[in-house]
Amino acid sequence: MMGKQHLFFGITTGVATSFSLGTMGLNIDTTEGFVFIGLTVLGSLLPDIDSPGTTLGKRVRPLSDFFFLK
Repeated sequence: MMGKQHLFFGITTGVATSFSLGTMGLNIDTTEGFVFIGLTVLGSLLPDIDSPGTTLGKRVRPLSDFFFLK
């Protein structure tokens, strides 16, 4: 998958999960919802951190270069 698909999947998963938690009776305020969605987006990009050419790999270049060593 490309970075855009990872972002879409992270946003969709975060929104769906926070909505589901709200319907189950857990009170989630707006700030917590945005933090949760932000963390799911970050989590969706993490699988590609080991490749320097990916969306997150370009942003944290030294870290992705370290993981990319063979």
